[in-house]
Amino acid sequence: MAPIMVKSNLMHDDKNINLMHDDKNSIEPYQKGDLIYQNHYVQSLIGSGIFGTVYAVKNSIGLFSAVKVINKKTRVNNDLMQQIMRVRSNQLITIENIGETYKGEYYIQMNMGEGCLSDIVLESIYTEEWVYEWFSDILNALIVFEDNGVEHLNIKLSNIFVMDDTVKIGDYGNIACFSLPEGKRMIDRTSIHYRAPESFSEKFGHSVDRWASAVVLYYLLTGEYPFDGETIEQIKDSIFNKQPNLKLIPKFASFFERCFAKDRDNRFRCAREMSNAFEDLTILKKDKQQPIYGQPKKRKKRKRCIPCR
Repeated sequence: MAPIMVKSNLMHDDKNINLMHDDKNSIEPYQKGDLIYQNHYVQSLIGSGIFGTVYAVKNSIGLFSAVKVINKKTRVNNDLMQQIMRVRSNQLITIENIGETYKGEYYIQMNMGEGCLSDIVLESIYTEEWVYEWFSDILNALIVFEDNGVEHLNIKLSNIFVMDDTVKIGDYGNIACFSLPEGKRMIDRTSIHYRAPESFSEKFGHSVDRWASAVVLYYLLTGEYPFDGETIEQIKDSIFNKQPNLKLIPKFASFFERCFAKDRDNRFRCAREMSNAFEDLTILKKDKQQPIYGQPKKRKKRKRCIPCR
């Protein structure tokens, strides 16, 4: 497969969020060395998103965590967040703690991710076989979500991390636990390139996560979004009325045709079914890998982790 240059497309990944809403982050930024809550000090700014600002934080014994400070206007269902933080898997970024900062803002403390896939596809060299392994981990995370009744609803490259040679999903539970006083739907603030047709209606669930994960796979294999456009409305029209260019990846055509069926009843019914189909499709292809982006780096072997069989 020819090398793929993805930088120009990935600039859409979070930029389009700002096109959909004009809300400003109401958090007064923390500076390096600020005490954010008991024995935890800000080391650096990691980034800002639709729900809040994420900082690298170090505690009094030198351990680092990522702490998301939630926008003041955002309402939090704390009981639901406590249930979600009890879900544990090797394919999930662990939620270590929740509470309030010294300024009275709600925070979520997570273990630190080493790098998200959106950075990796811009900066690293990877092979098709790695994509197979990454996507298998993503599907394993979806199995955990479905088994525990957790809907992510904001899966995208920048919410997927590589840690210790394993892919982990972060930012889960945010859409379900957060709400706005204006009555706006939180899902309407997510990145439109990953949204399933039903996410624009009132009834949606785990099918949205399976669709978004297929968008991630398509992007990793092609360097393009399956549904794109110059404006939000054009992208939405593409999601509802157009088909992705499967000529770029003919050997995955049947898989993506089912993943991106406009009627969710015609898609995979659950993450396990999707995982089994993907495994059947890729098991015969692992001896014929070509670099997707330059020359492959050495990659250590690891044991597969398949939770919730």
